[in-house]
Amino acid sequence: MNKLAIIWATAEKGIFDELIFPYAYNSRKQNWWDEVILVIWGPSEILVANDDSIKAKLQNLKNTGVKILACKWCADNHKISSNLTEIAEVIYVGQPVTHYLQNNYKVLTF
Repeated sequence: MNKLAIIWATAEKGIFDELIFPYAYNSRKQNWWDEVILVIWGPSEILVANDDSIKAKLQNLKNTGVKILACKWCADNHKISSNLTEIAEVIYVGQPVTHYLQNNYKVLTF
């Protein structure tokens, strides 16, 4: 099984719009990967919480089968957990990321 985890930490909207979104979307739509997980972590969470156009694109990714996680520690720290729960599973992501790194996932980091 081909598995991809995308770790998105940067708060640069262009990185999401021009790299992360199209690649994750096509990865599922074109069946390039059997499983795609997007981890929203750190500064990117603030961007997501305050940008409806990104939320709409994330919903589109979910509809294609991309699993979306957000870091609970970071979200709670910035008091944005409630803004993220509609679009992502808000959890402590250290353990899942460690699992991806140790268990044959390919990992892209932005």
